[in-house]
Amino acid sequence: MKENSLRIRTVAPSGQFSWENYQKGVLWLRDLGAEIVSEAKLRSSDMLNLNGSDQERLDELQEALCDESCDVVWVARGGYGLIRIIERLDLSHVRKIPLVIGFSDVTVLLAHLWTRYYRTSLHGPILTRLSQEPESVLQALQLILNKQSQMVSYPKFFVACGDSPKNIEGNVIPANLCMLQHLIGTPSMPNLENSILFFEEVNEHPYQIDRMLTHLQMSNSLDGVKGVVLGYFMQTPETDNFQDEVKQVFCAKFSSLNIPVFSGFAFGHKSPNWPLPFGAQVVIEVNGQEAQLFIREEVLL
Repeated sequence: MKENSLRIRTVAPSGQFSWENYQKGVLWLRDLGAEIVSEAKLRSSDMLNLNGSDQERLDELQEALCDESCDVVWVARGGYGLIRIIERLDLSHVRKIPLVIGFSDVTVLLAHLWTRYYRTSLHGPILTRLSQEPESVLQALQLILNKQSQMVSYPKFFVACGDSPKNIEGNVIPANLCMLQHLIGTPSMPNLENSILFFEEVNEHPYQIDRMLTHLQMSNSLDGVKGVVLGYFMQTPETDNFQDEVKQVFCAKFSSLNIPVFSGFAFGHKSPNWPLPFGAQVVIEVNGQEAQLFIREEVLL
């Protein structure tokens, strides 16, 4: 990366963030030779723990995404807040939208950019969690930022239920389940036909997960989906059988739709959080009960 220094803007359009952890993430970027064009501002919060007012957060995000000399816009933290401002974001005049990186609440922005502007983004670690990621994830991020996405070697995961399916090709749509469900009926909701959905979630009970999936099904959003892959589904405190219950919810829902379900892919609200290019063409190669993901197109900066 040092030969062709990336220009990176950092933003915080959702919740407040840890300044200490943020600086650790910025240090990693600078060690790679990246140029930090502008840093996220830590603003006063309200009862919603938003990082400033809607207008302040929108202005920061709008300015960053309109900077055509910028390569990457890296989000400091998720939390909550993007859905309050996303409809006011206007990039219609921008010829080159930077690559956005983040996850959790940032699902709203990634989906919006793909749906409205056909812009591939990166579902990956936020800046305040970069220091918690293992070397394997950091190397994957470097490969993607160096336009070597097809060289990323993802860890294997597993068939969750039923017979071993065939290889699956489609557009990868990595998302926080709750955030994707909240986009139903809005201009930011992506068309999921021919997609492979990668879901993660935190602090949602099995019945709540089933309710979200049912809403997606009732809205016809799941029509044409090629497959579903489960990342981390976390609960505090976590019961001994929570993961099995989550898997059962997904298997019951998607087996009736003849959509294969996989589990054990490492991404979401704990480390390692492997980066996934939102909207890119991928293939899942299946060997018995094991599966592996391969990116089939480069992520453009």
